[in-house]
Amino acid sequence: MKDALPAVKWAPVLLVSALTGQRCPKVYEAVDAAVASHRSRVSTAALNEVIRDAIAWQPPPAMSGGKSTGKVYYANQISHSPPTICLFCNKAGLFGDNYKRYLERKVRESLGFEGTPLRFMWRGKRARDVGGRNKGPTRSSTSKGRYKGDKSSQS
Repeated sequence: MKDALPAVKWAPVLLVSALTGQRCPKVYEAVDAAVASHRSRVSTAALNEVIRDAIAWQPPPAMSGGKSTGKVYYANQISHSPPTICLFCNKAGLFGDNYKRYLERKVRESLGFEGTPLRFMWRGKRARDVGGRNKGPTRSSTSKGRYKGDKSSQS
């Protein structure tokens, strides 16, 4: 059954009989469990621990001659119904489809997302974050800790 539907390997398979009604109440139990996992939320700390353990067990493969390898900085569940997990990394293109499926399987096994689809969003660093310094307000040595252009620092 799971080989015929590879896109929904996360869904439980129930064998029931419509003719005799055998094991039909198990369908309702499975639906209740799927709805509960569909609406569940996971703490960021627990999610990061699972991701960190999965990466420690099997690090991402190096791409393009071993120069660059993918690094996950942290993960966060940004939505539920369906559960959506955002992984902040150095560059999303460094993670192949096999490794993404591996991380999804580890999250599913460890955190109990049975019977519901999981959505993963991979966020790489933006170009301005990679470029260097933050272009935010700068401190002036004469303003005694206040920001330049702040009206309260001028007497």
